[in-house]
Amino acid sequence: MATELAITVFPGLADDTSIRSTMEKLLFDFYSVVGIAPRRGYLIVPGELLADSFQARFFIQATSELLCFDKQQMLTAKVSGNAQRPGSQLLSMNLVHDDNGCISVSYVAAFRHGQTATVRRGAFQAVDLSHGWQMRSLDEDVRVILMPEPRKYLRTAPDQPRVWIR
Repeated sequence: MATELAITVFPGLADDTSIRSTMEKLLFDFYSVVGIAPRRGYLIVPGELLADSFQARFFIQATSELLCFDKQQMLTAKVSGNAQRPGSQLLSMNLVHDDNGCISVSYVAAFRHGQTATVRRGAFQAVDLSHGWQMRSLDEDVRVILMPEPRKYLRTAPDQPRVWIR
Protein backbone atom coordinates (compact mmCIF):
# COMPACT_ATOMS: atom_id res chain seq x y z
CA MET A 1 0.00 0.00 0.00
CA ALA A 2 1.46 3.35 -1.04
CA THR A 3 1.09 6.55 0.93
CA GLU A 4 0.62 9.72 -1.04
CA LEU A 5 2.30 12.76 0.43
CA ALA A 6 1.00 16.22 -0.41
CA ILE A 7 2.83 19.32 0.67
CA THR A 8 0.56 22.32 0.99
CA VAL A 9 2.12 25.72 0.60
CA PHE A 10 0.35 28.40 2.58
CA PRO A 11 0.56 31.94 1.25
CA GLY A 12 2.29 34.38 3.57
CA LEU A 13 -0.08 36.25 5.81
CA ALA A 14 -0.30 39.95 5.08
CA ASP A 15 1.21 42.09 7.80
CA ASP A 16 -1.63 44.35 8.97
CA THR A 17 0.51 46.30 11.43
CA SER A 18 1.83 48.73 8.82
CA ILE A 19 -1.59 49.41 7.31
CA ARG A 20 -3.09 49.73 10.79
CA SER A 21 -0.46 52.28 11.85
CA THR A 22 -1.07 54.17 8.60
CA MET A 23 -4.81 54.30 9.33
CA GLU A 24 -4.17 55.43 12.94
CA LYS A 25 -1.95 58.23 11.64
CA LEU A 26 -4.57 59.24 9.07
CA LEU A 27 -7.31 59.36 11.73
CA PHE A 28 -5.28 61.43 14.21
CA ASP A 29 -4.01 63.74 11.46
CA PHE A 30 -7.66 64.36 10.60
CA TYR A 31 -8.49 64.99 14.28
CA SER A 32 -5.56 67.40 14.51
CA VAL A 33 -6.66 69.38 11.44
CA VAL A 34 -10.27 69.82 12.58
CA GLY A 35 -9.32 70.76 16.15
CA ILE A 36 -10.30 67.63 18.08
CA ALA A 37 -6.75 66.58 18.95
CA PRO A 38 -3.63 68.68 19.56
CA ARG A 39 -1.75 69.91 16.51
CA ARG A 40 0.94 67.56 15.23
CA GLY A 41 4.59 68.58 15.25
CA TYR A 42 4.82 68.30 11.47
CA LEU A 43 2.96 70.24 8.82
CA ILE A 44 -0.35 68.69 7.72
CA VAL A 45 -2.01 69.93 4.56
CA PRO A 46 -5.75 69.53 5.27
CA GLY A 47 -6.74 69.20 1.62
CA GLU A 48 -4.48 66.19 1.19
CA LEU A 49 -6.25 64.23 3.94
CA LEU A 50 -9.71 64.23 2.36
CA ALA A 51 -10.88 62.88 -0.98
CA ASP A 52 -12.86 65.25 -3.21
CA SER A 53 -16.03 63.20 -2.64
CA PHE A 54 -15.56 63.19 1.17
CA GLN A 55 -18.73 62.98 3.29
CA ALA A 56 -18.83 63.04 7.09
CA ARG A 57 -21.63 62.50 9.60
CA PHE A 58 -21.31 63.12 13.33
CA PHE A 59 -24.09 62.13 15.72
CA ILE A 60 -23.75 64.10 18.97
CA GLN A 61 -25.50 62.05 21.66
CA ALA A 62 -25.73 64.87 24.22
CA THR A 63 -27.91 67.01 21.94
CA SER A 64 -29.19 64.31 19.55
CA GLU A 65 -27.85 66.31 16.60
CA LEU A 66 -26.65 64.83 13.33
CA LEU A 67 -24.02 67.04 11.70
CA CYS A 68 -23.18 66.41 8.04
CA PHE A 69 -20.17 67.88 6.24
CA ASP A 70 -18.61 67.70 2.80
CA LYS A 71 -14.91 68.36 2.16
CA GLN A 72 -15.18 72.15 1.91
CA GLN A 73 -17.32 72.48 5.05
CA MET A 74 -15.11 70.09 6.98
CA LEU A 75 -11.96 72.08 6.28
CA THR A 76 -13.55 75.34 7.47
CA ALA A 77 -15.41 73.96 10.53
CA LYS A 78 -14.23 72.79 13.89
CA VAL A 79 -16.49 69.97 15.01
CA SER A 80 -15.47 69.97 18.65
CA GLY A 81 -14.72 73.51 19.71
CA ASN A 82 -11.48 74.23 21.57
CA ALA A 83 -9.97 70.94 22.71
CA GLN A 84 -7.09 72.58 24.66
CA ARG A 85 -4.61 69.73 24.24
CA PRO A 86 -6.58 66.76 25.52
CA GLY A 87 -5.01 63.46 26.39
CA SER A 88 -6.01 60.91 23.76
CA GLN A 89 -6.10 57.16 23.51
CA LEU A 90 -7.07 54.88 20.66
CA LEU A 91 -9.09 52.18 22.39
CA SER A 92 -9.59 49.90 19.40
CA MET A 93 -9.24 49.82 15.64
CA ASN A 94 -10.33 47.09 13.24
CA LEU A 95 -9.70 46.91 9.51
CA VAL A 96 -13.01 45.73 8.16
CA HIS A 97 -12.18 44.90 4.54
CA ASP A 98 -9.75 45.67 1.78
CA ASP A 99 -10.77 45.72 -1.87
CA ASN A 100 -9.91 47.86 -4.90
CA GLY A 101 -7.50 50.00 -2.89
CA CYS A 102 -10.23 50.99 -0.40
CA ILE A 103 -10.18 50.09 3.30
CA SER A 104 -13.02 50.37 5.80
CA VAL A 105 -11.93 50.92 9.38
CA SER A 106 -13.97 50.86 12.59
CA TYR A 107 -12.50 52.41 15.72
CA VAL A 108 -13.09 53.81 19.20
CA ALA A 109 -11.02 56.79 20.38
CA ALA A 110 -11.21 58.64 23.69
CA PHE A 111 -10.08 62.18 24.50
CA ARG A 112 -9.87 63.56 28.00
CA HIS A 113 -9.38 67.11 29.20
CA GLY A 114 -9.98 67.98 32.83
CA GLN A 115 -13.28 66.50 33.97
CA THR A 116 -14.61 65.90 30.47
CA ALA A 117 -14.08 62.78 28.37
CA THR A 118 -15.21 62.46 24.77
CA VAL A 119 -15.61 58.98 23.33
CA ARG A 120 -15.74 58.88 19.54
CA ARG A 121 -16.95 55.59 18.07
CA GLY A 122 -17.10 55.35 14.33
CA ALA A 123 -16.00 54.06 10.98
CA PHE A 124 -14.20 55.62 8.07
CA GLN A 125 -13.32 54.60 4.57
CA ALA A 126 -9.90 55.40 3.16
CA VAL A 127 -8.74 55.14 -0.44
CA ASP A 128 -5.16 54.68 -1.62
CA LEU A 129 -4.30 57.30 -4.23
CA SER A 130 -0.99 57.86 -5.98
CA HIS A 131 0.18 60.43 -3.41
CA GLY A 132 -1.02 58.60 -0.27
CA TRP A 133 -4.13 57.70 1.70
CA GLN A 134 -7.19 59.94 1.82
CA MET A 135 -10.44 59.70 3.75
CA ARG A 136 -13.51 59.10 1.60
CA SER A 137 -16.19 59.00 4.31
CA LEU A 138 -16.50 59.21 8.08
CA ASP A 139 -19.40 58.24 10.37
CA GLU A 140 -19.03 58.97 14.08
CA ASP A 141 -21.07 58.62 17.22
CA VAL A 142 -19.81 61.20 19.74
CA ARG A 143 -20.53 60.81 23.44
CA VAL A 144 -19.41 63.36 26.03
CA ILE A 145 -18.96 62.09 29.58
CA LEU A 146 -18.65 64.45 32.54
CA MET A 147 -16.61 62.90 35.29
CA PRO A 148 -17.12 63.85 38.92
CA GLU A 149 -14.74 66.34 40.40
CA PRO A 150 -11.92 64.79 42.39
CA ARG A 151 -12.70 65.00 46.07
CA LYS A 152 -10.23 66.04 48.66
CA TYR A 153 -9.25 63.33 51.02
CA LEU A 154 -11.98 62.98 53.57
CA ARG A 155 -10.91 62.32 57.14
CA THR A 156 -13.62 59.82 57.88
CA ALA A 157 -13.43 56.18 58.79
CA PRO A 158 -13.82 53.84 55.84
CA ASP A 159 -17.14 52.16 55.39
CA GLN A 160 -17.30 49.12 57.66
CA PRO A 161 -18.46 45.79 56.26
CA ARG A 162 -22.04 45.04 57.09
CA VAL A 163 -23.41 41.69 58.15
CA TRP A 164 -26.98 40.98 57.21
CA ILE A 165 -28.81 38.39 59.35
CA ARG A 166 -32.23 37.04 58.46
